[in-house]
Amino acid sequence: MQGGWTLEGPEVADLPPRPFVCLEAHGAFDKNARPSWQRFHREVLPHLPLAQGTGMWAGCLVDESKSGDEKWTYLPGVCFGEAPEIPSVAVQAGAQSRQLGDSQQFAKFVMKGPFQHLREAWGQAFEKLAAQGHKLRCAFAFEEYVGMLKSKDCSNPVTNIWIPLQSAAETFHLSGPILSKLPPRPFICLEVHGEFSKSAPASWERFEKEVKPHLPMEKATGRWAGNLLDESKNGDEKYTYQPGFSFDKAPELVEQARATGAMIKQVGGLDDYAQYRMEGGFENLGIAWGAAFSKLGPAGLRPRCGMAFEEYVDMTATTPVTEIWIPVEKCRAHPD
Repeated sequence: MQGGWTLEGPEVADLPPRPFVCLEAHGAFDKNARPSWQRFHREVLPHLPLAQGTGMWAGCLVDESKSGDEKWTYLPGVCFGEAPEIPSVAVQAGAQSRQLGDSQQFAKFVMKGPFQHLREAWGQAFEKLAAQGHKLRCAFAFEEYVGMLKSKDCSNPVTNIWIPLQSAAETFHLSGPILSKLPPRPFICLEVHGEFSKSAPASWERFEKEVKPHLPMEKATGRWAGNLLDESKNGDEKYTYQPGFSFDKAPELVEQARATGAMIKQVGGLDDYAQYRMEGGFENLGIAWGAAFSKLGPAGLRPRCGMAFEEYVDMTATTPVTEIWIPVEKCRAHPD
């Protein structure tokens, strides 16, 4: 918990469209969110059929093509199972009927803590998406205030954050998870720090140029990369990336390789891993990782602290194959 709040996610999820009665306000969110909610509660909410409502939400859109207050659109409102008739008094107050959600994918985060930390939570959510290589699409993002429509108790608020993603469903396929073992083996690699989407390409280029020429590649058994996200650290130190090759037996690391920063580490371990198989271009790996983590819970698994790995099984095929290995433990009975 950080300063009295936590953020879980992302989970790649669907947000099917549903009727949404709201006000529309413009201006920076930190300035207009509170007054627009006050106006909604005062002028619109008392006139809606709340017995048919399913939840309180807010839509948020930043349109970089516009300037001034028009750049920001904020929609405080209530969702319904079926579109209700909006009384004229609410229409006169500015209430409008819109659609919340769409048929494409969203990244879902769960924030537990006071609403005053929502801005920090949004910033961390976007940081996590960038680190995992997700691409955003221009559409409304949403805050879902869980249970707030039916209860006035704000002592332990839970807010779901929904951020629209570009879909890569047609460009890669992810199968798994399979609960597996990944026996330890020697691994010669570099170690770099910084967001994976930025550090991975440059570190592989450096490895190929400075380290690989000094390795006995005829003895190598596979190309791998280790990934570790340590939330206890800040800045670039939070992310550790290790590109390299595995061997059956640790080869001698010659001085030329040591001078470049190469080191002998270990791929795998004695505990359990969730194994996935991704078929598709490497540009989809960030999204595949997000999807892989979102599948752990339904499979009765949860991630444990440790290095995760990418194994590049076939890099020359028309459709590359990459296996993703996430260190896990069982969180309930799992069908072996």
